Amino acid sequence: MRNFRALTLFCFVLGCGTQGPDGADGNACSVTDNGDGTATLTCSDGTEEVLSSGTRGEDGAAGETGADGPDGLPGPDGEDGANGKDGRDCSVTQNDDGTATITCTDGTSTTIGVGVDSSQDTTGGNGGGCFGAASDLIISEYIEGSSYNKAIEIFNGTSNTVTLNGYTLQRGTNGGALTTMLQLSGSLEPGEVHVVCNGGANAEIIAQCDQSSGALTFNGNDAVALNRGSVTLDVVGQPGQDPGAAGWSVSTGSTTDYTLVRKSNITSGSTNWSEGASQWDVYEENNVYYLGTHGFDCDE
Repeated sequence: MRNFRALTLFCFVLGCGTQGPDGADGNACSVTDNGDGTATLTCSDGTEEVLSSGTRGEDGAAGETGADGPDGLPGPDGEDGANGKDGRDCSVTQNDDGTATITCTDGTSTTIGVGVDSSQDTTGGNGGGCFGAASDLIISEYIEGSSYNKAIEIFNGTSNTVTLNGYTLQRGTNGGALTTMLQLSGSLEPGEVHVVCNGGANAEIIAQCDQSSGALTFNGNDAVALNRGSVTLDVVGQPGQDPGAAGWSVSTGSTTDYTLVRKSNITSGSTNWSEGASQWDVYEENNVYYLGTHGFDCDE
């Protein structure tokens, strides 16, 4: 109220002008979206203007790859595998015919060895029947193994007990003439073997040895012979010939680093190596499985 009175007093003293006319009305405008990214502004005074959106800015750069997350926890342990099958327990039974039967807990069995023909003369003998078919002793096994593993097996396929004092084992060193390695001793019944070995041989050979001597030394390139007196009965290799360190070839092996076992149908010795080389079965070095017994079957 005080302000109004002041204004009235002001106008009374100085004087106030008359009220001016009203200002012109403003334009009314509307906006229409054209659907193409523009819009039209239309005003009541007839003016219009097309408005466009600003240019789209460039995409921002990709952010850096985030660090790897921590390792996952280990998975659970797999299930245990099935238990293996139990091994078989087996026993060996020595049969009266010179064979042996292996019987196992799973019910299987097999018979090994050479049986004796009961219709033949089996006096003595651990090797089979038909004793008497041979006229003299033969070399039935030859072992040229590693180190001192050397052995010669002599077999009596005759029907008589033989005194060995008149027999010798001879050696032809590196193609040289035959000379005596050692004199045999003892006696040999029909069907039996006499094993001569080097005293430094392994325990398996020594267990089958009937006569041990450090004089029994030979290599695969040394001919080995069995003599009765001055008569050569049987030879492994060719006396007077040096085949080299590989020895003489015998089937799938040779006289070097192999065990040779006389075939069971051989009834007499051979002094002709071109024939005798075919009379042997060949086994790997240091094989002594057949040492101490000889299969003999003159019907083969």
